[in-house]
Amino acid sequence: MNTVSIQAKAHHPAGFGALIGQVRSELTRAGRKAFEAHGVGLNYSQIEAVRRLAALGPMSAGELAKSLCYDAGALTRMLDQLEQRGYLERHPHPDDRRALRIVLSRSGSALGEQLIAISEDVLDHALSDLSEEEQRQLADYMRRMLATLRAESAH
Repeated sequence: MNTVSIQAKAHHPAGFGALIGQVRSELTRAGRKAFEAHGVGLNYSQIEAVRRLAALGPMSAGELAKSLCYDAGALTRMLDQLEQRGYLERHPHPDDRRALRIVLSRSGSALGEQLIAISEDVLDHALSDLSEEEQRQLADYMRRMLATLRAESAH
């Protein structure tokens, strides 16, 4: 291990990585419970796909797979299921006639809005013990961590 890594470890709280993972797991658990309570009849991967499309708009299957960290073959099966339920449509890509754009249908857009609202309620509850300033600081810290990780992965 190099000196920089050893020095960096000395500056963060013990178990910080595990704590980040636990927060993510608990947010996922709370989200699943809330989606179930609202009668959302999709599995969590399907929910994530619809939420991502609702938040970011139409994208190619490859872009969606990458944003979800999902295998392309598994994504195709999931998209087939969501299309059969009437939540999304596949349209020709305007810039690449070999590719398709994944677009939410009208009912998919309504579901996406509902999923985003439920997710926001879960997050509001999770953050309810923090002041507005603490929430801003936490968001800033997380954005900076994300930017550092993304910059490293780009090299």
